[in-house]
Amino acid sequence: MIKWLNSVLLILNAGIAFAQAPDSDNDGVPDSEDVCPRVKGTKANKGCPDAAAGTKTTDYFAKDDFTTILDVICKSELAKYRHPQVPAQQLEGVVTTLPQTGVNKQFPVYYSTDGKGSFIAMLILTNQLSEFNKTVEFVHQQLLINSSSCLSYKLFRPVPTASGDTTFMAFNQNDEGSLMQIKVYKHKVSANENYLILGVEAVPRRPQPVVKVADPALCNELQKIMEASSDGFKNVRANPKKNSISGLDDYETSLPGLGLETKKLRVEDWYDVLEMKENKIITYDASRFVENKEKAEALFNQYVAKLESCGTLKDRQVAQTKNLITLSYSARVNNRAKEVSLKLMDLGEGYVISVHVTDKYAKLN
Repeated sequence: MIKWLNSVLLILNAGIAFAQAPDSDNDGVPDSEDVCPRVKGTKANKGCPDAAAGTKTTDYFAKDDFTTILDVICKSELAKYRHPQVPAQQLEGVVTTLPQTGVNKQFPVYYSTDGKGSFIAMLILTNQLSEFNKTVEFVHQQLLINSSSCLSYKLFRPVPTASGDTTFMAFNQNDEGSLMQIKVYKHKVSANENYLILGVEAVPRRPQPVVKVADPALCNELQKIMEASSDGFKNVRANPKKNSISGLDDYETSLPGLGLETKKLRVEDWYDVLEMKENKIITYDASRFVENKEKAEALFNQYVAKLESCGTLKDRQVAQTKNLITLSYSARVNNRAKEVSLKLMDLGEGYVISVHVTDKYAKLN
């Protein structure tokens, strides 16, 4: 009996071992969950080396040194660190006094600029081209654990390019800050002199100028909607139906639809800070669903251009998150303040473009 039981356990154990998920770096975190599948890490850090241990890294640069360099790039202060005694080198850049890089910390950090606000810092990692994959993995894990405000979104994924470079993308937390492009690449100076370089490029966000496109019909429709909002859209709403999400009413309306697919009047809760109480107000909402990203962005930009031509709209403000762009305008109609907003929302399965008109003082009655 005991012999039979041992045989069964042996078979079961073999089956369990056979069914184990792949774990390339043998750190106890399966590849399917391991953010750094080729480098041994900890379960607490999703398979990457412990963040605290990153400060002691000595392969190509220390984590703290990398944070310092990134912060200097974000603040556009590289020129302050220009080395006073060392001329421009073979990388066609200016050497800095920032912490040096490389296994033996033998390489200085360089930078160059295009004179228009864009500049790139060049961190030499090694002169051994055979270490390309190793440097890519090293930079990847350093980005994942770095605390610089430049990389607050932490959207890092190695993306090989046709030339063999590997590019990482990141954005400054401030939506108006620089676009950060990070890449590891091979640089050949001569037949006998080659380097692997980490390039960190900061490109200022330059908003595209909006070319106004006059659309009198749309502006007239918008004016009519804003005028109707002053009395809570009393004479243009019908057939109230409960909104399954808010629990409040949505109304059908005879108002124009601004060229979008659907339109409705929506009841919302609004807290009046002057009266210190909550009121119910009603807002206009017209929207269109677009599956294709390019078409959605093109249509959104068309509406921006048209709304910019409407003389009543002032004080343009832009708010942007990962999935939503909102342009808000203020307007005064019949001596009443209105808010008009244009939104582009990424639903994951497509995009919604919508125009809202709100009068915060038009209470529902």
